[in-house]
Amino acid sequence: MGAEIQFAAGELPPHKDDIRRVLRSVATALTSSYGNKFPFSKEASKDMAESRKLAAILAADVAGYSRLAGADEDRTLARLRALRSDLIDPTISVHNGRVVKRTGDGALVEFRSVVDAVRCAIEVQHGMVERNAGLPPERRIEFRIGVHVGDVVEESDGDLMGDGVNIAARLESIATPGAICLSEDAYRQVERGSTWR
Repeated sequence: MGAEIQFAAGELPPHKDDIRRVLRSVATALTSSYGNKFPFSKEASKDMAESRKLAAILAADVAGYSRLAGADEDRTLARLRALRSDLIDPTISVHNGRVVKRTGDGALVEFRSVVDAVRCAIEVQHGMVERNAGLPPERRIEFRIGVHVGDVVEESDGDLMGDGVNIAARLESIATPGAICLSEDAYRQVERGSTWR
């Protein structure tokens, strides 16, 4: 395994040159055992800080939020908070989702199953139809939702990045207000795993 290092309990090298020699020996020993990815290297830290996985990603955004906030920001924010606590967050939880991040008027949510992600999206959109009933069109809060299943990179803080996230966000941006836009991959998975044909 390279250089061997031994000290008796409580014994330290007496001189700083000896300490440097010991540290070099430790680095050499670790490098020979782990290659360039020994536990204290930048490469190993990067590998431990992120991991790749397959996930279903739901990206949601309020259509026309700037217009709504410009007309009555306080009321819009109060309604959005109430929607989060009464409809959105409980629905995400029921379908085993995890809110990765909130983006003011939107959210990025991770699911282990694309079927769960789509069921969550449908439930939220149905709930919004009920809550918008009787409101004039200019006061309705309507979500655009995009769903994709794909490869993502999870950072050590739980944030997600990568193509899977980017595609879900692009799908959300092209969805019509009140609608759900699925990627082809997500659609195929839902077709195979759904019970509502």
